[in-house]
Amino acid sequence: MDTPVNEKLSSTLSTKENKKIVEAKYHVSEHFDIPCGLDLEDTSVVKSWCIKWHTLCIYYLDDDKDPLVIHPYCIDDIEWWKHASTFKICDKN
Repeated sequence: MDTPVNEKLSSTLSTKENKKIVEAKYHVSEHFDIPCGLDLEDTSVVKSWCIKWHTLCIYYLDDDKDPLVIHPYCIDDIEWWKHASTFKICDKN
């Protein structure tokens, strides 16, 4: 039995020529523990700090001190990952 071919294809139909994906966004906060006694805004100690590649990087004014890299406090089984905040079907490219 042949399957009828739709004359007009749905805009959400994933085909070899027009591959579709589902994009999901999660709104999750991360927490990075700052060592006791360290003030990130103390410019006499801290040259700069940033969050990059899911780590907090602290650079000291004293170049003899290695940058401090802190990984976030996270729980693998967090409830926040259960449902996406938003999701939509969109083109892969």
